[in-house]
Order: sequence, then C-alpha cells, then structure tokens
Amino acid sequence: MVKGELKKRLSLVDLSLLGIGSMIGSGWLYAALNSSGYAGGNTGWAWTLGAIIVLLIGLVSAELSAAIPRAGGFVRYPNYSHGNIVGFVIGVSSLLAYTSTAGVEVEAVRQYALYWRPALGHSDGNPTTLGFAVQIGLLVIFFLLNYWSVSVFGRVNTIITTFKFIVPLITIVTLLLYYNSANLQVPPAPPGGAHGVFTSLTVQGLSSPT
Repeated sequence: MVKGELKKRLSLVDLSLLGIGSMIGSGWLYAALNSSGYAGGNTGWAWTLGAIIVLLIGLVSAELSAAIPRAGGFVRYPNYSHGNIVGFVIGVSSLLAYTSTAGVEVEAVRQYALYWRPALGHSDGNPTTLGFAVQIGLLVIFFLLNYWSVSVFGRVNTIITTFKFIVPLITIVTLLLYYNSANLQVPPAPPGGAHGVFTSLTVQGLSSPT
C-alpha cells in the first residue's frame, strides 16, 4: 500500500450491503405511517416522487464518483464546484446530521421494542428510566461496533442488512396477497391534495438521499 492511501478493508458485498442498509432504515415504517397523515390516499404519489428525486441524486453521485474518485466525495465535490465556503458548510451540516443519526436510531429501536416491552416507554411515547437505560446501552454497542475495526463493522452490517432486506420483502409480499383496492379509496387527510403530497415529501424525508 502506498503511503497516504486508504486501507481497503471492505469487500464489494460489504459496500453494497452498506449502501442498501443505509436506505432501509428504521424510518421505512414510520415514514409510511406519518406521511399518510399529510397526504392520505395520495401518499403513493409522494413515495413515487421521492424515488425519482433520490434516483436523480444517486445518478449524479455515481457519475462524480466514477469521474473523480475521492474519499469523502459527498463533502469534497461541493468544495470543488463551489469553493471552500460551500464545502465547509456542507461538511459541518454533514457532521451534525451524522452525529444525530445514532441517537435517532436508538430512539426508533426503543419505540419498535415497545410492542414487546411496554415498560420501555410512557403512554405518551417518552422513554421511562428503563427505556433510557436501553437507549444508552444501544449507543455503547453502536460505538463499539465502529471503534473495534471496519472489518468487524462490515461483517455485522452484512448480517443486519440481510435481515433488514428480508423483513420488508416479506411484508410487501404479504400485503400484496391481501391487496384490496377499496382500502386506497379514502379521503386525503388535511391538508390533502397536492399540498399534502409535497408536505409529506419534505417533512417525512421521503426524498432524503441519506
């Protein structure tokens, strides 16, 4: 390895599942639930528009990464195209966003676990003392997975992502087996209409590339 180059510890499978795992997060059910409150029966259009937007962003990123392969390209490309100030703003914004990800994920895990262990939260959804303890424990586990080595993280992520891919797939197949078109004929929830679709896109993050 040439001095100054990054060590390549993740395989193609690890990298592919890392990308898939980042797309199938804890929000795939919460986004479906909450977005329907804005768009009602038109929620499907919000998901369709979100998919198109993310696809366009992904194609741009793919072209850039092939033409200018750089580590940390998400931050460096804006620096190349718009200068140091824009690159700095994107870098700081990314730091804040990714720093909060771990906290958001442990909160989501606790909320999912409420179904099996109601003692983890109050009636309003806020965590109990036990819930806080579980969230702190999960944060420690997430930290250790990233601290030990990239190889360990890659192997664990591969296992988890395989599970995360199978569960939504089973859910989709099951829902299709019980498909009833009458369930889609519901009035859109306020504000409804096109406004509700675009509100669902922005508020629920259906078009977020991360």
